[in-house]
Amino acid sequence: MTSTHRLLSPFAGAALGLALVALVNACTGFGVLALGTVAMSLGMAPEAVARACGALGGALAAVRSVGGGSGNELLDAAREAFIWSLHGGNGLGAALVTAGAVLALRLLRCAR
Repeated sequence: MTSTHRLLSPFAGAALGLALVALVNACTGFGVLALGTVAMSLGMAPEAVARACGALGGALAAVRSVGGGSGNELLDAAREAFIWSLHGGNGLGAALVTAGAVLALRLLRCAR
């Protein structure tokens, strides 16, 4: 194993773990489904609903265009969808860190 490979391999593992957590954050669909349901019930155009469900920034832009009490309802749904997606990613991150700690402990015991 070359020294460059040894130097970069921990970073590759960290990058893979970060990518997995980001993927889970992006793919957690329950909150986005609730956001889309609220947006559709407010009579928004399908394109605006797609933008609102695509990213938090799109949802905030949709809130500005709706305004009033309906905008506040949409904003609450957007916040809830964002937080819901973080729960899935944080759960996966905790599982990955725990698995890494257990693996490190086992490897260190075998090295003795």
